[in-house]
Amino acid sequence: MKRKAGRVVSVSTGTTAQSNRNSVKNTNIDGRTARKMKAKQLAKSKRDAIIDKKRSDAGDVPRLVALVPLSSKVSMDEVESLITKVVEMDSAPRTEKHIGAVTVNVPRWKTKLQFYSVKQRNFIATVDIAKVADIIVFLMDPEEICDNFGRNVVSFIKAQGITSVFGVVQGLEKMDNPKKQKAQKKMAQDFFHQEFMTKSKILKLDNENDANQLTRFISESKVHQLTWRKIRPYLLVDKIDFKDGPDPSSGTLQVSGYLRGSKLNPNYVVHITGYGDALISTIEGGYDPYSFSRHKKNEMDVTVDDSARQVLATADPEKQETLLRDNPPDPFAAEQTWPTPEELEAAEKEMEGKRKVPVGTSAYQAVWIPEEEGEEGSEEQEEENEEGEDLEIEEVEEEPKAPVPKKPVVTKVVESAVQNKHTEEESGDDLDIDEDDDDDIDPEEKKKNPEEEEDEEDMLWPDEVDVPLDQPARHRFQKYRGLKSFRTSPWDPKENLPHDYSRIFQFQNFIRTYKRILRDNEGVSPNQYVTISIKDIAKDLFAQHPPNTPLVVSGLMKYENKSSTVHFKVQKHPSCTKPIKTKTPLEFHVGFRRMKIQPIFSENTNYSKFKYLKFLRGTSVATAYAPICFPPTPLVATDLEANIVGSGCLHSVNPDRIILKKIVLTGHPEKISKNRAIIRRMFYNAEDVRWFKPVELWTKYGRSGSITEPLAGKGKFKATFDSVMSNQDTVCMSLYKRAFPKWAQLDEMKKKDTDKEKETIN
Repeated sequence: MKRKAGRVVSVSTGTTAQSNRNSVKNTNIDGRTARKMKAKQLAKSKRDAIIDKKRSDAGDVPRLVALVPLSSKVSMDEVESLITKVVEMDSAPRTEKHIGAVTVNVPRWKTKLQFYSVKQRNFIATVDIAKVADIIVFLMDPEEICDNFGRNVVSFIKAQGITSVFGVVQGLEKMDNPKKQKAQKKMAQDFFHQEFMTKSKILKLDNENDANQLTRFISESKVHQLTWRKIRPYLLVDKIDFKDGPDPSSGTLQVSGYLRGSKLNPNYVVHITGYGDALISTIEGGYDPYSFSRHKKNEMDVTVDDSARQVLATADPEKQETLLRDNPPDPFAAEQTWPTPEELEAAEKEMEGKRKVPVGTSAYQAVWIPEEEGEEGSEEQEEENEEGEDLEIEEVEEEPKAPVPKKPVVTKVVESAVQNKHTEEESGDDLDIDEDDDDDIDPEEKKKNPEEEEDEEDMLWPDEVDVPLDQPARHRFQKYRGLKSFRTSPWDPKENLPHDYSRIFQFQNFIRTYKRILRDNEGVSPNQYVTISIKDIAKDLFAQHPPNTPLVVSGLMKYENKSSTVHFKVQKHPSCTKPIKTKTPLEFHVGFRRMKIQPIFSENTNYSKFKYLKFLRGTSVATAYAPICFPPTPLVATDLEANIVGSGCLHSVNPDRIILKKIVLTGHPEKISKNRAIIRRMFYNAEDVRWFKPVELWTKYGRSGSITEPLAGKGKFKATFDSVMSNQDTVCMSLYKRAFPKWAQLDEMKKKDTDKEKETIN
């Protein structure tokens, strides 16, 4: 072959290789077509896999749709009538035992839906149905888009986690002016987009075509699953029944509904929202009373009855958890050692001659004779007699065996003795002052009692307290201590624990326990209709359950019914303008559970110790004795009037988290000489100065120093600083003590104790 004029010519025949080029071109065309067909088949297989996975995950469980009105002008009866015209209502007989949502069939879109209409404007009922709903439809009126009740509901739903939401305007056709209709719909769309940060279309609901379009959107939309719901089993009770037991006052409660979320273990505790914890006896399933016939169009298969139920799981009494929430404290469980004979003999010698008892009284009987006020041992009296004038001072201010009085009385003789003693002992220099120069404290200040610090005062003067005039500072602040560094100074987490710590549980490794529980999760599979038999329930407990109020049953993980020190990360809600003080009674909505607690607030930092906060500010950590929770768990905090206070999530479950309450004692320089100064009005007696002498001082201008010695006169003392002081500076002393939450009574299985769940909110 040889090349000629850009073409390949055969040497033997002289013909071109045009046929070979045509074959290569045809091969390229065939390859391009094959790649297109392969990509098409791959896309189809992926789409089929997604559909199969969606069907396998959801099973035959209908989508739960909550119809929530945001305005009182929305007509729920008209909304329900329009939806029932375009769907197939269930033909199964509904009795007074059915309290759940209405199940409908949508044959056009090959799906089933469960509609729960919130007719009464009840805040608790609305948020309870929002916790379990797959899709929430917010109904708005064109004249009133959202009222105060609706804003409160929207804020709550946004705080706990947003599922798939739709916005619907009902009543646009009642307006005669088309421009006004367009303007009001645009206003509703702006409100919905601003609240939920979505660009979904706002629908209207005035006729059957609008209802048909709404059902199509609900049937074909993608349901956004919340993580905290996926790892926990839950169901909205559709039917409730009670079976009497051997005891006429209690029996077995049977609740039926579609199980969603994860697997339900019969050996674990279940929680009934609004009532409390309970134990499972059996779980039955294998039937669906709302299964529509696939062979007969537009008909429901109602041949399945309760007799077709099968027992899916039974609780094992040996493995089943208990309802014990608190660890019963044992006062004799503390480690004790019996004293040695030498220690007993030394103690007897120490007690001899210290008390006066009647003649003939044995040593054992003398122990039970109460001491008279002011009586002290002979050895102590001898030591005090050697001190002369100090004897009277010690009798009034320090009595080691007598209880410390709340308001000790110091006589003028004692006060003059203290002043004379320090005047004689302390040498004068250029910083010494005369006793006559002492400024008298305003008598009106002496009459003032420490009042509750308001939020504004705490922001202006954080942690600052005044030393009481009627009580020594070493007695008032005896539980406080000084720290060289708040960040690096050690603090033993097991030191001086309160008695409530003997009632709680603690994990050796919280994260490892949580992973093991998720790994070993077993039980009845979700996405099916089940009947749960809950044992040992009071007969009159659910007799007065409101018919229009949803009832939610959720399964707890292992150990989630035990009490411990639980920490929640909380951020104050923008709608809450009032200050929230620590230990204020609040209602925490933690997942499917509601609990009334009195939390304490602390800073959210990365240190080993955390500063106690008197008020909820910004993003803080709320600590309380509460049932154990595993992450992820959302939190919405409300006050007792159902107003949202804050929102957040679970932070940790750790009883060793150290929360330190800080107080700052302040004083002012009276005389300054270079880096030395005389400080006044921090203490009011010399003994307090000696008691707090080891604690470091600091000033608001950045100086640091220490107490040198006390001076005569109402608590004044000399101090040395690292640089020259200023007359406008303030001397401070920081003291710390560990703070613990207040134990709140956790409600057991009983009736709802608030009337707001039964009354309609207007």
